[in-house]
Parts: sequence; C-alpha cells; structure tokens
Amino acid sequence: EEERLGTQSELLSRVPGFLRTPNGMSWVISSLLPIVIAPVICRIRSFGPSQRMLLAAASFAGVVAIILSLARVSWLALVVAVVLMAAFGWFRLTSNERRSYFVSVVGVLALTGVLLIPFSERIYDRLMGDDQGAAAVRVPLMENALAMIEDNPLTGVGLNGYRQNMTRYDETGNFVSQEFPQPVHN
Repeated sequence: EEERLGTQSELLSRVPGFLRTPNGMSWVISSLLPIVIAPVICRIRSFGPSQRMLLAAASFAGVVAIILSLARVSWLALVVAVVLMAAFGWFRLTSNERRSYFVSVVGVLALTGVLLIPFSERIYDRLMGDDQGAAAVRVPLMENALAMIEDNPLTGVGLNGYRQNMTRYDETGNFVSQEFPQPVHN
C-alpha cells in the first residue's frame, strides 16, 4: 500500500510499512528506535559484539524505514533523540573513555551518512520541495485543537473525538476543519 503525493514535478512514494499511513509508521518507529539505539550509543557492556552488531543493523533498518516514510517531524524527533542519547552516553563515561567514545560516535554518524547517500535526493526533495500547504495548514489545525482543549481541559472530547467536534470549535477564519477534515497530527 502506498500513499502518493506530488512534489514539484515528480511523484514520491511514501512507505507506510505495516501500518495504514506513513505518518503512523514513522511515529511508531521513531518512538521505538531510540530504545534499540540506546545500548549501542551508551555502550552497555553486557551486550556482546554480535548483539551490538544486530542492534546496529536494526537501527540502520529503522532509520531507512523512517526516511522512506518521508515524515519530516519523525526525522527531527530521531535526530533529537540520538543527540540526547549521545550526550547522556558522554556524561556517563570517565574522562579516559570519552575520547574513544567521541571517535566511535563520529564514525557511526559518518557511516550512517554514507549509507544514506542513496536516499539523499528523496530527503532533499522532501525538505526543500513544495509541500502543497501541508505545513501552513497545521497552525490553524493547532488553533482549533487548542480551542477544544481550553473548553474541555480535563475530560477532552473523547478518544478519536477530534473529527466529530472540530467544526464546532473552528474559528480560524478559513474554516480549516472543512478545508482539511483530518485530525491534528503534530
């Protein structure tokens, strides 16, 4: 199953994996992937070399899956998670171990960069190409969601109740709930 979206003059395919949408798949993977990456970055000593290699391979496969989803916010979330884990790994080491750790992290990042070269055109197109208003529509969607939250701070509007209630709270001027009748997904 694929979700097609036009970007500039060509169509890019967004991979949803085993879930219904690419955003859903990337959300799941970007939430779970730091758990797989953490033992590698933080140098957990109880893992043997073969287990570390397996974790590294799983990490790379997860990164490729997130890239193929073309979900920009998941890309950002993964980068922030890896930077935070690298910082935590740095601070848990002694001063003697930090030099080799720094070299290891830079080496892994360089290797990841080289292995991702085949995807560079897709990444560039997704970041720099026309998003057909997808980013611009999110601000009014968030305003609409904030109005719901202000009116129902404790009970909310129910599980998956955003779509059923969004027109009632839509005071955005351009009636985003009719223009984009989808839930807020930031």
